[in-house]
Amino acid sequence: MAFIKIGIRNNLLYPCIFLLLIILERGIRYILEDFLNSVKLIVLLPTLQYCSDFLFGLFYICCSNITKKKIRKNSVYGVELITNEQEINKLDNDYKIILLIILSAFFDVNGILRRKYMTTFETLFQVEHIEIRIRSREVIISSLLYYLTLKKQLYKHHKFTLIIIFICLIVNIILEFFRSNYKTVIMHLILMNCISIFRVFVDIIEKYLFEYDYLDLFKLLRFKGFMAILFISPLYISKINRKEIEYFLDMEKDYKFILSILLLVLFFFLSGVKTVYRLYTVKFYSPTTRAFIDSILDIFVIIYNNQIKPDHKGKKDIYFIIDLISTIIMVLCSLIYNDFLVLNFCGLDHDTYLEISKRAVNIELFTNDNQNDESILNQSLN
Repeated sequence: MAFIKIGIRNNLLYPCIFLLLIILERGIRYILEDFLNSVKLIVLLPTLQYCSDFLFGLFYICCSNITKKKIRKNSVYGVELITNEQEINKLDNDYKIILLIILSAFFDVNGILRRKYMTTFETLFQVEHIEIRIRSREVIISSLLYYLTLKKQLYKHHKFTLIIIFICLIVNIILEFFRSNYKTVIMHLILMNCISIFRVFVDIIEKYLFEYDYLDLFKLLRFKGFMAILFISPLYISKINRKEIEYFLDMEKDYKFILSILLLVLFFFLSGVKTVYRLYTVKFYSPTTRAFIDSILDIFVIIYNNQIKPDHKGKKDIYFIIDLISTIIMVLCSLIYNDFLVLNFCGLDHDTYLEISKRAVNIELFTNDNQNDESILNQSLN
């Protein structure tokens, strides 16, 4: 009997494409900021993302409305058709739905402060990549808030993996106290956890709108993108943020400029597609799955920062080994939590998607067999 099984889920394509788009987007960001240029695009890239989200949602809805008008027929041979457009009953009224979308956009824009703060924090206190080493905290925050707000049931394998992730996080946090000043670490943990809560609330609000108000994904994308643009616009009052745009305007019109513009256009397109698949991941899976997909690449980032990056190449200290092992364990536990891997012992598989699906199929087969037996018996009696 296999102790570990692979849990094949429905709609697995959505998180897979979401992960691929994260890789591509981070690659473009790295080329723009570290390879071609020497400027951190902390505000400009999120602005492009929100504009892309708004235009993607607007374009899809416009195309959908045009298609409906072409298909819809009000009369046939002069006879008026009776139409009956039924709407699924929403839990909330339109005002509450609009308020929730505005809150989601507000929390989302505040999430970009994470990267702004992280860059400033590492420069001021001379600490590197502290965020990467504890990113899996969002899996714990997401699962707990999901449980408290939307009453998502935590089963045995959920609790088991959360405990393991928590232990690994504690180990990593203890290591941070040896790397840096304890005041620096505490301040970082407080601020980063607050920002992570904002990000998780974005996912939870969207999950709520999908499950209880049956909100169309592209309508959410359009309105939220528009509100996010309004929220991020005041940041350009600061001269520091405006420099991100001025940098490209003042560049020499050489190959670097042309390549940078092409990459910005590609980022604009990919970020809109990524948001669509992030929303599909939240809709068909959970906010915890989104948090896990964001952290799955941390193993490779840690290896790159310690073994490949020029200024740290070949640095094999005890901190790197512990970081790598604990991150691998947390990623594996996140796979188990989200039912992508199933532990087949101690009852940890009982409430997974794979086993529940098997039981549902068996019950259906058993019911069908009983119905067939009853029909055969009735025919014989008649």
